[in-house]
Amino acid sequence: MFVETVNDPPKGQIMPAASAALSKLGDGKILVASPRAEIRKQILETLAFPAAQAAEAVGGADALMRLEQSEFRTLLLDSQLEDLDVEELVGKIRDRYPQLNVVLLNRADESKQLSFDLT
Repeated sequence: MFVETVNDPPKGQIMPAASAALSKLGDGKILVASPRAEIRKQILETLAFPAAQAAEAVGGADALMRLEQSEFRTLLLDSQLEDLDVEELVGKIRDRYPQLNVVLLNRADESKQLSFDLT
């Protein structure tokens, strides 16, 4: 499992950092999980993934459900979910889907630094 944290640049410029992180991960389906519809939409539109190669989740529980239903290569995960603790979610994902790459999207105003033990 690969986990990378991408900090949200100023509004409207989220994609360069996320695109750079995704370019390291290769091809495959992506899942974008964020309670913010505008972020999900911007990511999917900017990256121009075909509909068959991308899916959206509105939160952590929804992301887990979608991971159970389909195989994904990468999860773009908002670090401030409303329904689940991100650190606990990444732990569950690590246990259940060790092959899944996770890119954490931090909001620009977030002061908390997330850290994960991937061993």
